Amino acid sequence: MHFYRLLLSAPLLLAAWSTYGQPDYTTVGLRGGGTSGITLKYVDRAERTFEGIIGWKDNGFRFTGVTGNHKPVMTGRFSNMFMVTALGGHAGYIRYDDTDTRVDNGITYYSCRKRFAPVIGMDFMVGLEYRFFTAPIWISLDYKPYLEFFGEHFFRVDMWDFGLTVRYVMNQ
Repeated sequence: MHFYRLLLSAPLLLAAWSTYGQPDYTTVGLRGGGTSGITLKYVDRAERTFEGIIGWKDNGFRFTGVTGNHKPVMTGRFSNMFMVTALGGHAGYIRYDDTDTRVDNGITYYSCRKRFAPVIGMDFMVGLEYRFFTAPIWISLDYKPYLEFFGEHFFRVDMWDFGLTVRYVMNQ
């Protein structure tokens, strides 16, 4: 069910991103990992990046937006490998089970309720990106720890959001 929401949201994200003018690179791809979803990335001539991820995590849906730098790792043989660092935020919702146990007159009662909660948070991203110059494909491996408010607990830090993204370059 979340996949259909992502497919319906992707054209809206593409239309909104087109207001930035003509960039050096615009890519669209799929991110698999802690937060999985559809990603749209814009890299300008100064190697600044703007990335949006429409994804799902914790049985919910979230939009993540980060901005940062996109710099070559080294020249020569690996001139098509880049280091990406970015900072941004996310907003969305999660769904979780709220369980309760109580004992009354020696009898144990269990209850479980489905809960829905909004989340907002801050994200940091660092990763490596490889550009294939012979094909319009980029592959990236990133680490995206974040902190968030609300949700199942009022405050949460997730240090384990790794992702692998495959992107198609729309204007190379």
